Amino acid sequence: MNISEIVVMICRFVIIALYGFEMMRYNRGKRIDDTLKLKFDVRSWIEIVVVGVLNIDFIIYPDLKANVSFLTFYGFVMLIVTFYHTRRIVAWGKKVIFILEHSFYVKDITRVKYEKGRLSFLLKGQPFKLRMPLTDMKALEQKFAGKNFR
Repeated sequence: MNISEIVVMICRFVIIALYGFEMMRYNRGKRIDDTLKLKFDVRSWIEIVVVGVLNIDFIIYPDLKANVSFLTFYGFVMLIVTFYHTRRIVAWGKKVIFILEHSFYVKDITRVKYEKGRLSFLLKGQPFKLRMPLTDMKALEQKFAGKNFR
């Protein structure tokens, strides 16, 4: 085994660990609020399926001496894509919103705006921005609009 094959194996392990870490964080938020649910629109589903298929393809692709350099590059690209992909998942319930890999109470979030593919909000006065969130934005905007909020 050369160093490139070891790097490919580490990339595979880290990609699986990223999904496991995201699931662990989501389940932690689910323990706080049972109504926490993932709601996706068509664009989000397409992105989830494409990234998932590319990750599965990378994980099950055989290690051959001829394609180790390609797999090393592909592994690093999928590692970055998977990291940013899992970071953009948004879920919400009655008491908790799961955003940026953490669970926050809905009462702590103010000034929720979605403009040109960017979700911006204040969390206890601290501004946060999230580009192209993976959620159903119409339902999220309804959640944080007027009388439905809090």
